[in-house]
Amino acid sequence: MRHLYRVMRFIYSHPLNRQQRLSSLMRFLRWQCATRIMDLEVIVPFINNTRLIAEKGITCGSGTYYVGLVEPDEMIFTLHYLRPKDLFVDVGANIGVFTVLAAGAVGARCISIEPIPKTYQRLLDNVNINCLNDHVQAINAGLGDKIGRLHFTSDRDSINHVATELDATRQPVEVNVTTLDHVTQNQLPEMIKIDVEGFESAVISGGRQLLRGEQGPNVILMELRGHGSRYGFDEETVHKDMLGYAYRPYVYDFHRRELHPWQRKTENTLGDMLYIRDVEKAQYRIDEAPTFTVAKRVSV
Repeated sequence: MRHLYRVMRFIYSHPLNRQQRLSSLMRFLRWQCATRIMDLEVIVPFINNTRLIAEKGITCGSGTYYVGLVEPDEMIFTLHYLRPKDLFVDVGANIGVFTVLAAGAVGARCISIEPIPKTYQRLLDNVNINCLNDHVQAINAGLGDKIGRLHFTSDRDSINHVATELDATRQPVEVNVTTLDHVTQNQLPEMIKIDVEGFESAVISGGRQLLRGEQGPNVILMELRGHGSRYGFDEETVHKDMLGYAYRPYVYDFHRRELHPWQRKTENTLGDMLYIRDVEKAQYRIDEAPTFTVAKRVSV
């Protein structure tokens, strides 16, 4: 019941649902009833003419059906910032929500990296139903500070991660691991998204060459929610490293299309971090970006 309450509160308070809270809650109830009767995949509308496959037990897909954009600030920034000829690197792509958003809705080129084989197949399925094979290079691997192999959990939906001795996982998988420098060699990403459930420090370490360059990515979107402690990583060190690479943290007000300097809410808390080098370039792109339609319901 506690989980049910959290999900319904999330749907009710979601910023894209302000004018349609009741209909959003009804979508949630319909989904709960349908998935208890039938175990089927459902294709749901996403951004503009793109679609995503939703299925029981896959949070990213069902969340898209409920609210359109599960992470509205980060996703709408990505829509407004990217351009068709940009290279977007999606590290921890999961089923491909950011990939479809960037490649399908914007038309950007994508390198999409997902380590879990079953999730990687769902990523490919979403790339295929949107006819994005020419835009997306999908890689079934993890990222770290060196090339090798690592064990990952595979039974935790959107929060699978590099396994530790404390993980009592029923289905560990061993996958290839490469580095950010290796997958981007001779290419210049405009933006990188990193969502690796605490392994961000290793990913950044494996991208030193790219991040040190003057022509490195202008934007890095990275989750720093405290999970790095499971590997002995200090996420404050990651934050300091990003500042050392000449990035500064910002927050995006998508209602006004404005970037504002990030301010720490509580001591020792970071969160979903939007790091930008050239904020004037970013704001110009945002100002000039077209309007997008989310799930055929709301424009952003």
